[in-house]
Amino acid sequence: MKENDQLAHDIEGLVAAGTLRRGERLPSVRETVSRRGVSPSTVFKAYYLLESRGVVEVRPRSGYFVRAPRDAEPEPAAPPPPIGSTPVAVSDLVLEVLGSIRERDIVPMGSAFPSPLLFPLDRLERGRAAAMRRLDPGRTAGRRTMPMPSCTSACAGRHARAVERLKLSSTLSVAVPSQVAVLDYLQHGAFDKHLRGLRAALAARQQQARACVLRHFPDGTRVTRPEGGYFLWLQLPGGMDALHLHRLALAQRISIAPGHLFSTAPPFHDHVRLNVGHPAPQKAGGGDPRRGRAGLRTRCARLTAILRHASRGAP
Repeated sequence: MKENDQLAHDIEGLVAAGTLRRGERLPSVRETVSRRGVSPSTVFKAYYLLESRGVVEVRPRSGYFVRAPRDAEPEPAAPPPPIGSTPVAVSDLVLEVLGSIRERDIVPMGSAFPSPLLFPLDRLERGRAAAMRRLDPGRTAGRRTMPMPSCTSACAGRHARAVERLKLSSTLSVAVPSQVAVLDYLQHGAFDKHLRGLRAALAARQQQARACVLRHFPDGTRVTRPEGGYFLWLQLPGGMDALHLHRLALAQRISIAPGHLFSTAPPFHDHVRLNVGHPAPQKAGGGDPRRGRAGLRTRCARLTAILRHASRGAP
C-alpha cells in the first residue's frame, strides 16, 4: 500500500473509532509530516483522497475537518413517480425562464449553469493564444481531416481509442487550438487544484445560501441538503404556487426556476430550484469574501420579501 493510501486508511480508522470526531479539525500538513515522517505531498494526496470519499471537507483558510453530521431540518418531500408516460413539449414557460437569464441585470438564480467567473477561462485563453502561435496555419483552417490530437489520450486514458472512434463518427475535424489549450492546462495548469478550489467555493456558497433560507424564509419552507453542486431545492410553505413566485421575482429582476419546468406532476408546483453558483458582482480588483456574503444576504432578503408578498396573495 502506498504511503498516502496508508495514511488515508489510518485516518478513516480514527474517524470510524470516534477518535477523530465529526467536525473536528485534522492535524495540519506540517504536524502530520512531523508525526509520520512523510513528505507534504504524501499528506496532501491522503487528504485529497479522504475529501473525494466524503470523509473530510476543506474549509477555506481553516484546513481540513472531519465531515460534520448533516442537520435535521426536513427536506422537501419526494412524491412517488407517476405511472405511465406524459407528453412533454418545450413550453413558453421554458423559453421565458431561459430568456430571462440572458439579461445582464437579472440575478440568475434560475440559471442551469454556474458563473463563468468560477472557471479558469483566462488561463485557457492564454493557452489557446499560445497554441495559435505555435500551430501550422494549415492545421487550423477549414475542415481538414487530421489525426486526433494528444488531448484525447491525456483526457480519456485507456478509453482513448473508443473516444476517438466516437469523435470521428460525428465529425472529421477538431478545434485544434482549443484542444491544445485544454491539453496544456491539464498538463501544467494545476487542474486538480482548480477542482478543489471550485468545490470549496461552491460548498461555501451553498452553506451560506442554505443558512439564509432557513433563517429568513417563512416557517414551513423546506430546503434540500445536497452533497455538492450549486443548486438548492425549496418546497414552499402552504402549497404556494412556484410559478406565481417566479413571476413576482422576475418583476424584481430575480430569476428562479419553478418546479413546473421539471415535472408535469402537480406535487412539484410548490417547488423552486435556486442556483447559488453565481457570486455577487465584484468591483475590479476586488476579492473580499465579505462582499460576496453581503451580496448573498441582499439577494436572500429581496427574495424573502417577494416570498412573503406571494404568501399573502397566493392563488
